Amino acid sequence: MASREEIYESLGTVYDTCSVFNGTRLDIVEMGLVHDVEQDAGRVKVRLLLTDPMCLYLFEMRAQIIDVLSALPGIESVEVEPVAGKLWWPERMTPAARERLERLRRERIERLGLTPPSAVEGSVE
Repeated sequence: MASREEIYESLGTVYDTCSVFNGTRLDIVEMGLVHDVEQDAGRVKVRLLLTDPMCLYLFEMRAQIIDVLSALPGIESVEVEPVAGKLWWPERMTPAARERLERLRRERIERLGLTPPSAVEGSVE
């Protein structure tokens, strides 16, 4: 039977689809998208927080979660469901993920020659 640690380790190999597209490659655990995991014998239920109630990538992430968890010993079924009535918020990210995201954003802003929002907010035109 897979341990809770093995389950979370496997979930850490599933990347938030939007973060893959924007180049940040944050996994669903470090992003804080995994609300909770219930395990009952060979059945595992993963409840996810979504960044948007109309997230188009839920089905993609669901398929990846089912694939990685089904490969673990003793897991017979995997259920993935969004948490109703709650959304993800950035404070759920691990500190390391927040730092990496901020660094990548700063690099992108510099590369594009843009002015960071904090430098513009107080100016009067």
